[in-house]
Amino acid sequence: MTFQKTNFLFIKNELEKSIESYPCILEPSFIDYLKKYNTISNFLDISFIIKKNKSILYCPITIEINNDEKKLNFFGEPFFIICENKDRELLSLFYKKIQDIMSEEKINKINFSISKKLENSESGKNINQNLLNKITLIKYIDLSLDIQNIKKNFSKGHKSAIKKEYDELEYKIVDFKNYNNDIIDMMNMHHVVSQKITRSKETWLSNGEMIKNNNGFVTKVIYKKKVISFSLFFFNNEEAIYFSSCTDRNYFKDFINITHKSIYHSINYLKKNSCKKLTLGECKTIYSSECITQKEKNIQKFKSSFGGDIYINFYLKKLDPDLIDLYLK
Repeated sequence: MTFQKTNFLFIKNELEKSIESYPCILEPSFIDYLKKYNTISNFLDISFIIKKNKSILYCPITIEINNDEKKLNFFGEPFFIICENKDRELLSLFYKKIQDIMSEEKINKINFSISKKLENSESGKNINQNLLNKITLIKYIDLSLDIQNIKKNFSKGHKSAIKKEYDELEYKIVDFKNYNNDIIDMMNMHHVVSQKITRSKETWLSNGEMIKNNNGFVTKVIYKKKVISFSLFFFNNEEAIYFSSCTDRNYFKDFINITHKSIYHSINYLKKNSCKKLTLGECKTIYSSECITQKEKNIQKFKSSFGGDIYINFYLKKLDPDLIDLYLK
């Protein structure tokens, strides 16, 4: 058994060499965005790898320092592990290592996630809620399927919306080949639509860098030479993440399927670029320590209606030895 201190970039490169894929969140351009989003905090990368024979456990992890508070996460997001061959001894050592870090660094909070393919509706029901921040479902659309089979998994309402055509609308993909600071136009529309500034200009510029580095693209909707909607996606060769959308609300009554069609055109683009899967984000909250608004529930329902393979995410604020069994199941 060996333990190796490292950093997230080394883990990314090792995964790229060994299994030829890695999560989007390990892309340097995504990390740059997270740092700019969390400017009030400093992050210390303490990522590590544990090896036992041919079994390897990768843990991208940071200490977030904000004033006198220290948290274990991954640049503000939940930290996680990647372990191709599940091994109890390996996981036990991981648990012990986290306990040691928490003690040595005087950590106040942790945010750790476990993601598993949903096998049955009973998953997660016996977990002590004192350990949890929330439990959610997330769907991944298999982009290796042909487009007709992908559409078969859409809800009846989404299928109907996709069929509706408006000849006046043009859907245009903006990627690294034709990018012209379009993200600033999206930012300005977002400020008008939301009537507030939800994040800094630096984070939007970071999104622009994602596009220029071929890790992102925007689907624009154009009506009479005017852009009325933007949808932003982040991706690598393994997966794509639906980042955000904004649409001029004045056109919702005239065109009832703007976001539906934007996502549909984006799916086609990702397929052409050999991306393996797409997630639109959390599609249902099973448990949360915080209140979920009706607006959030409606957004989750909209995302869920695009179909996909269902995974269950456990977001943990405390670690417990019994969680090893959860991971091994």
